[in-house]
Order: sequence, then C-alpha cells, then structure tokens
Amino acid sequence: MYEYETRIKDNFSDLSNSLKKVAELLKEHPFVFASNSAEKIGKIIGVSETSVIRLAYSIGYKSFLELQKEVRASVFEMKSTILDYDSNAESAQQESTVFEQVMLRDQVNIRRTTQSLNESNFNEAVNKIYNAKQVVVVGNGASFGLAHWFCFTLNTIRGTCKLINLNMDDYFSLQQLDEECVLIAFSFSRYMVQTLHVAEELKRKNVFVIGITDSEISPIAEHSNLLFSTKLAYMSTLDSAPVVTSFLNALLAGIIIKDADKYKKQKATYEQTYSKLFFN
Repeated sequence: MYEYETRIKDNFSDLSNSLKKVAELLKEHPFVFASNSAEKIGKIIGVSETSVIRLAYSIGYKSFLELQKEVRASVFEMKSTILDYDSNAESAQQESTVFEQVMLRDQVNIRRTTQSLNESNFNEAVNKIYNAKQVVVVGNGASFGLAHWFCFTLNTIRGTCKLINLNMDDYFSLQQLDEECVLIAFSFSRYMVQTLHVAEELKRKNVFVIGITDSEISPIAEHSNLLFSTKLAYMSTLDSAPVVTSFLNALLAGIIIKDADKYKKQKATYEQTYSKLFFN
C-alpha cells in the first residue's frame, strides 16, 4: 500500500462528503489523479477545484502538487501482472505453468468486463458502425496495434474503414467527416493527447464517437458519445489488450449478424481483390 493510500484510510471517516469523493477517485483511479489538474479532477467528479486541493492538506501533505507527485510515482511503478512472473518463476513452475496463469487471468478480466457491459450501448455501437457512411479509427502508442487490427478486420466485413495516423493528409480527410460518420478512438493510460484532440474535434463536428478505454472516467470519456471500458484487477495497458480484443471480436460478430449475406459478398470481394497479395 502506498503512503497516500494509508493516509486516506486513516483519515477517511473525518473527511467531508466532497473530500470523500476526491479520495475515492484517488483510490479507485490514481492514474486519473496523476494526469489531470485539480480543476479538471473537480469537473470529472462534480466538486470544486478547492475541494481537490483541500484533500491534500487534509491527509497531511503540504500541497496538492506534493500529493500528485507521489501518486504519479506510484502509477508509473505499476507493472503488468505479465511482467511480474519473471520474479516468481520458480514458484510459478511449481504451482502451474506461466501460460496457465496468464491466460486464466485474462479470462477473469474478460469476465469482469463482460459483466459491466450495457447491452443497449453495445447494440447501439453495432448499429452505428454498421450504418455509418465512413468509419475512422484512431489509436496511438500502445493502442495502435489494436486500432490497426480492428480497422483491417472491419474492412473485410463492411469496407470504408480508415485508420488515422495523424499525418497532414489524415488531418485534411478528417475535415470531410460529418454526422453520418463514426470515429472509434482507442485511448489507454497514459492517454495520448493526439487521440483526445481528434475525438474532441470530430465530436464537435457531430461525428459519432465511440471511445474504448480502461476507465469510465478516463480523458476520452468526455469526448465520446458511447464509452466502453475494461474492468481489470488493476491498471495495466498490457493486461487490457486481451480484454479489448475479445470485446472487438464481439463487435465484429454483431456487425456480421446484422446482414450475413452482405458479409459473404464483402468477404468474397475482399478475397478476390487481395488474393495475389497472400501466400494462400
């Protein structure tokens, strides 16, 4: 347990309701606390900037910045459970294989996320993607692989999907999008600013934005019409990937089910067009 967690635990019962809201955010989502200003944190949870700053003093810190510095240090020390296995290799071999531990953990995280999904929101996402004139996908840093795979696969199903790399040509093409288009934005800790800017700008143009992230209060949330968040035992970009891939598979299946005949025709066209590019 980190020092700030101990201090929150020791002082929680003495905090006012507004300070308890700040403390709960800090306990449950330290990465949000670490990456936002006091003003922004207050807006996220509906309290004043003063309340956010006051929490630091209430649990024994000299300033908000001192508390935030400690939280940032703790967040950046967090490692994926995958990276912890090397230090426990001997015990892991005695109890179970590494792949069993990792894959069982993935199953738990997928189940946690499945239980948190809203069916109505999922169906709306499927319908929006299916009916969109143009789908654009953006994901930078650790999110790029997921974004690329999803866009590639979606093109085999319905076509007219474009992966945005945020070069000058892409910025120009974004200006052509309108309310009949959909943006799918992948945004995971530590939340690339470019992705947030694209989502903010396109939502302003009435493009329908679907955010895929690791927290319901991550920065992409305020720029999304629909938000889907992973539910992990603790924050880890690496551990999010299997969960997100499973969710994307579900989205793709939902789109295929909408019109199986159309999918078969699209698949045949795709295979005919690109048959010479592949070995078999």
